[in-house]
Amino acid sequence: MAQSYYTRRLLSDRQLQEIFELLPHATWSKSKEDLVEYYPKYQSSSEMVKSEVRNRIAELVMNQVNADIRFYDRVFPKQSTAVIVSKTSEGEGLKIHHDNAKVGEFSTTVFLSDPETYKGGELCLWYEGQEQKFKLPAGHAITYSTGAPHMVAPVTSGSRIVAVFWTTSSIRDPRHREVLSGMRQIRRLLPEIISYDFDEVVEDPAFQLLEVENKFIRYFVNPAGM
Repeated sequence: MAQSYYTRRLLSDRQLQEIFELLPHATWSKSKEDLVEYYPKYQSSSEMVKSEVRNRIAELVMNQVNADIRFYDRVFPKQSTAVIVSKTSEGEGLKIHHDNAKVGEFSTTVFLSDPETYKGGELCLWYEGQEQKFKLPAGHAITYSTGAPHMVAPVTSGSRIVAVFWTTSSIRDPRHREVLSGMRQIRRLLPEIISYDFDEVVEDPAFQLLEVENKFIRYFVNPAGM
């Protein structure tokens, strides 16, 4: 995509309230056996262990992701990993690292803590020779290119809780994704004709653009199927 990251409000107030009510019942661990992702050289934070609490938080997050048109138009998701929930407390952080290439092309962090309840803990991304810092309101998310070096700045007070997952794109080449994303954004700006009249529909610019999109996707997702 043209921009290497984008932010948005993902969770509603009602969904956040349910998550806040679940968090006191969660169990946290730093044990390698309990964690989905483990970075022994880089991390000092804890992860929520597998449980009904974590399952419900993951369900709330992914239900919203699945309804996020911008996510689909930019990422073209093929498969996402399990959602992990991470807690970074005072004195903890995540040192500069690269995510494992096997997890996909895109990383998403959903901020669950009110930023007023903790200090530090910014998500820091390194893009084009510059550090960019993000500390979003509770319920907001950022999706960014997985290959970017990044870290979580040390928390100096309070606790930072986030949900994180990674996504593999069905369009692997970022240049192709950028072109297709632009086409989709243009199409969504056009009025769409829905009719039983072929003569009317086939001349509709939105319909024609969708046909080109579909050819593009079939070619790059399944070239043999063309």
